[in-house]
Amino acid sequence: MKLWRVLFYGIAPFALPIHASVVLGLIGTESGVPITGEEDVVIYNVTGPIFGCSTSAGTPICTAVTFDNAVVTVNGTALDLGNIGPGVTETYTLPGGVFVDGSITSLSFSATLSTTALTDDLSNNYNVSSSFTLTGIPTDGSLPTIAAPLALTSVPEPSSLALLVGMLACGAAVVLRRQRSLS
Repeated sequence: MKLWRVLFYGIAPFALPIHASVVLGLIGTESGVPITGEEDVVIYNVTGPIFGCSTSAGTPICTAVTFDNAVVTVNGTALDLGNIGPGVTETYTLPGGVFVDGSITSLSFSATLSTTALTDDLSNNYNVSSSFTLTGIPTDGSLPTIAAPLALTSVPEPSSLALLVGMLACGAAVVLRRQRSLS
């Protein structure tokens, strides 16, 4: 086996970046509330102590995060929601925020986060991107998550670097052993 194959197949899977995010809430359409035959958009910001910080029903993010300058776009029309703190927000309170039941066919949501340094219920710290946009949100009554992507860092974590160096050393040892056995 050639050296490049050992290096590629042995190390590449471990060197690929892993994209992760932190769940901050839920968003979706709600039919029949508050008026039968109509629907609106509901946003649950489940950060901070309002949801118990570590309850099984909520997310474990203890830092209260506000979705600043929040905009939900329904069927191509933008609705400015302002700032959404922890809790529940629905569009039926806004002019043009209620729709005929079943008429919402496209939904997107964007916001800037009030803070990007988050702490969970196990005291782990996360740095997330300061803004996000969710497009193609299902309009079937399900509640997909609002997740902020982890902020990218240019410096590899020491554990990832150690893993990469260890895998390179193992790959080199395998190649050298094969070469010795062939000669």
